[in-house]
Amino acid sequence: MFFDFFRYTVWILRWKTSVPKVRLLLTYFRITFKYFLLVHLLKRPVTKERIFGRPISFFDYELFKLMFEEVFIAEEYRFHPTTESPRILDCGGNIGLPVLYFKMLYPAARITSFEASPNTFELLERNVRNNGFKDVELLNRVVWDREGEVPLYFNPQRPGDMGASTEREGIRPGTIAVRGIPLSSYLDEPVDFVKMDIEGSEDTVIQEVARSGKMRMINELRMEYHHHIRPDCDRLAGLLGAFETNGLGYQLSTFCRLEKNSYQQILLYAYRK
Repeated sequence: MFFDFFRYTVWILRWKTSVPKVRLLLTYFRITFKYFLLVHLLKRPVTKERIFGRPISFFDYELFKLMFEEVFIAEEYRFHPTTESPRILDCGGNIGLPVLYFKMLYPAARITSFEASPNTFELLERNVRNNGFKDVELLNRVVWDREGEVPLYFNPQRPGDMGASTEREGIRPGTIAVRGIPLSSYLDEPVDFVKMDIEGSEDTVIQEVARSGKMRMINELRMEYHHHIRPDCDRLAGLLGAFETNGLGYQLSTFCRLEKNSYQQILLYAYRK
């Protein structure tokens, strides 16, 4: 915990941030102190917070802190809009921190956010409603390669499980049926940015978009790519090939030990050449 606190503090001080540095530092210090004192030491459940004057509800303070670090400090979903009202597809909306981030930076953004888990979707709806965001469409769906029911595997002991996935059969003990929807059905107009954190389904979704011929509609994309979510399954070349043949360049970033068949979480940024 202390290593992450030091690392992200240095990150804020060293790199350009979208939120003013002093405001971001004070917010992060408060979140970290509250987590350490109330949650870690006193074991109190904390399920609400205010960040940058905005109310946010969540299931778990530790997961909230992790998402805050990824979204607002590391800024994994920063992109380069060419208009004041960029079109954004948020695949894996969770409780809505990415929506908050986008709306803080681009108030006129038009956002469609997909969240598969019914319980998490309820919090996504509440957070969007309580913050009065406009031009935000919310769908309790998992992006997939076709319409229809899809099994979602999750950990019932941890509400808001960030690892809930269509690809983790046998790893997550709980299962529910969720509705799948092809991402290509939302690519009938140019999309400035696609954010994708769908826990292993990204290969399936990107290949469907490529087959539909609508990859050309995407200007920028950032995803968490879950390599070896199944240890014996190697599909990264096919995904990168889909980008290459559709005029998208890309950058990759990962921090892990290199070990045979080991799981890797890769941050992938694709952009229109």
